[in-house]
Amino acid sequence: SMGFNYMSKDKNKGFEYLRKAIAVWEKEVATANPDDKKARINENIQQALWINIAKAYFFLEDWDKTNDYIVRLKAADK
Repeated sequence: SMGFNYMSKDKNKGFEYLRKAIAVWEKEVATANPDDKKARINENIQQALWINIAKAYFFLEDWDKTNDYIVRLKAADK
């Protein structure tokens, strides 16, 4: 995400890009079909999106949302 690139140069612009990326990632992860390996958003992609979302919320210092996605990842790790 461009948001990560801007964090050291222009924090406000970085936050803006991260919020946009989160919106896209959350919309996409909502369509996940983890039981279908051939799905566009399968279990692996779903977990990768959760990681991206958790990282983005971490940079935004939204600890509750960061923790929400970490808990999802831990629950998925069987």
